[in-house]
Amino acid sequence: VCTSDATAPSAEFSPSHLTYTSPIDSVSDRYDHPHQASSARERILSGTEAVMTDTTNTTNGEGDAEHQEQEKVYHSVYFLVFSALLALVLITSKIIHQYRYLSSVLSEASIILLTGILIGAFMMEFLHLRPELDENEDGEDDDMDAIESLLSFSSNIFFMALLPPIMFWSGYQLRRELFYRHLSVIVTFATLGTSISAIVGAFTLYGMNMAGAWPDFDPSMLEFLAFGSLIAATDTVSVVAVLQAKKVEPRLFYVVFGESALNDAVALVLYKTCTTLLKERYHGEYTSVSNEIMMFAAQLLYLAIGSPVLGTMYGFFVALGFKWLEMRHDPILEMSLYLLTMYVPYMIAECLHLSGIVAIFFTGIAAR
Repeated sequence: VCTSDATAPSAEFSPSHLTYTSPIDSVSDRYDHPHQASSARERILSGTEAVMTDTTNTTNGEGDAEHQEQEKVYHSVYFLVFSALLALVLITSKIIHQYRYLSSVLSEASIILLTGILIGAFMMEFLHLRPELDENEDGEDDDMDAIESLLSFSSNIFFMALLPPIMFWSGYQLRRELFYRHLSVIVTFATLGTSISAIVGAFTLYGMNMAGAWPDFDPSMLEFLAFGSLIAATDTVSVVAVLQAKKVEPRLFYVVFGESALNDAVALVLYKTCTTLLKERYHGEYTSVSNEIMMFAAQLLYLAIGSPVLGTMYGFFVALGFKWLEMRHDPILEMSLYLLTMYVPYMIAECLHLSGIVAIFFTGIAAR
């Protein structure tokens, strides 16, 4: 409520002539009884809060709707680019197999990697040239969110969705007589070879650190050993692809392939042992070397025995189920159960802290 102190009609207007009286204060002048004035003030305050709440909800609703619409656009672009990239890779693979002289210069895996690198670099450059978008509520750039969604690939998708069928098929089409004939050599390479690789990698990084390669970074030897155990295990998928493409001698193929399939368990035990020691040192708890060696041996024995046993038993019971159950007239059900065979033992092994790669590999061997 504004009232003017300028009574004369010819008086010059000035803001100083105005006095402000809030509606809540003016209520006391309108009501003689104090209870009536108090109830009126409460009605004014409740009405003001309701209006402010409605305004805020309307604004937030419009912002959420706009954000959801923007997320739909990003997801559509992601799946479009992913589908186009997948189609391009499949076409490139077909061209490589059709023209043999291309495979003599570069392998299929190399050409596919180069294709991904070139397309990723082009997309990054294209997205950087776009006008910058406004920052979201968390202070992060929506443009960077789009780049991350388009140019990133979750490792969980690879390990949980793509790797189990690859390892199952590798075990299913394996020539078991050759694999079991060289099992002692495979186990030796998987245990001693992986351990030596982890130790050599850790001491190499430790020597580089002592030489001043990272002046502002001073990790302990145990941390280097934990990192060395992570990079010690070779990639099974790439090894199988290269050796099958080159059609190497069968003995070499099964020794290298078997070692790459079993070294996952050794690397996992090494990493768990190192991280356990790091946690104990962080909390000020120290154990003897003999106890650590016994713990390492027990975990290695648990993974080395538990993973193959789990995979073999599951593959055995699944094979019996397919033999006893008549599902030839229901191919959809048969295919669904067959797909579950590739994933269930892998998930069970991960829940039991076993090696999912070793478990699904032996599932394929036993299911045949």
